[in-house]
Amino acid sequence: MEIKKRYGVGRYLANILKEWVRDFPNNEYYLYFKKEIPEDEFLDSPCCQKIIVRCPSFMSRISIWENIFLPRALASHNLDIFFSPGYTLPLRLRVKSKVVHVYDISYIAHPEWYALPRRWIYNFLTPFTLRGANIITAGSEFSKGEIISYFKIPEEKVKVVYSAAEEKFRPIPDKDLVAERLEKYKIKRPYILYVGQIINRRNVPALLKAFKKFLDKTRVDYNLVLLGVNRTYNPSFKVEELVNSLGIEKKVVHLEYIPEEDMVFLYNGAKVFIYPSSYEGFGIPPLEALSCGIPVITSNLTSLPEVVGEVAYLLKNPTDINEVAEALEKVALDNNLCQEMAVKGLARAKVFSWQKCAKENMEIFNQSLNFLTKDASKNH
Repeated sequence: MEIKKRYGVGRYLANILKEWVRDFPNNEYYLYFKKEIPEDEFLDSPCCQKIIVRCPSFMSRISIWENIFLPRALASHNLDIFFSPGYTLPLRLRVKSKVVHVYDISYIAHPEWYALPRRWIYNFLTPFTLRGANIITAGSEFSKGEIISYFKIPEEKVKVVYSAAEEKFRPIPDKDLVAERLEKYKIKRPYILYVGQIINRRNVPALLKAFKKFLDKTRVDYNLVLLGVNRTYNPSFKVEELVNSLGIEKKVVHLEYIPEEDMVFLYNGAKVFIYPSSYEGFGIPPLEALSCGIPVITSNLTSLPEVVGEVAYLLKNPTDINEVAEALEKVALDNNLCQEMAVKGLARAKVFSWQKCAKENMEIFNQSLNFLTKDASKNH
């Protein structure tokens, strides 16, 4: 896995591993990879044992690797804890304690957003995973509640561990440097920014229509920048086709991908960040924007209020074009409000850190082992 193309699960694990290696170097970490080993410096630590578990390429993208090839490799090591940061556990796993991190269960709560193959796999594996795990870590209180509700899991078995924005997301005082990086992508200011995969629950078609309405009403010279791959499903849409049909092709820049090191400049250059999602297990992009001192508009739904607290402008219905357009007008055109939101956002972002996330995960691991040790001694 190349670092520059690392997404959700990979970024989560990389961030907490970096902290574990530094703060808990006396532990041994066995890391299992399907193909190549990433080139992160922290993986060179003596406490990291890196193992490639190969399988035929046509099996690598489905659960055969996780349920056949991986358990065989695990059997040769006497592990205390197996931790999966990616929703599922192998069906047969012989370790002392099993911990799994579940960001959300959107594929269960909203199956209409996913293609059948993915739904079938997760619908089959999720119940086994959640009931077989010793502890489940959830991405938010919202996700914890859904896990308990849908699968009747005991509340004490589910722990909330919040993610964070990486330290590189911060205000950049050098405005010329920001302007230079924006020029690289032909982005003109002022602009409203959206970051994240373009998927059904994030309501990008509604955002585009609201942006058109915002422009028509205010007659301001604003642009909209969308950063993310379009993976909408049932129904799908093409960003450029909708943009052209709305007549705003000169006002919208759609970038599927930019190098990781450039993202902080896109945040810093934005007047407002918008994330009109209907469902999130946590929501990293709004937190990244807050960390850069950018005002945030997002939804008052699912986990998002847990992330942004009271420092963002919250939408009741992110699919309501009129409401979204009104939010853009109220925030983007009020410089005093933007400044106030930016200051409060920076303070809010400091509530979350990867060091805290890593430490809380390690405490949970130790608690699970201590509980199992006490339980075993009682049985004897």
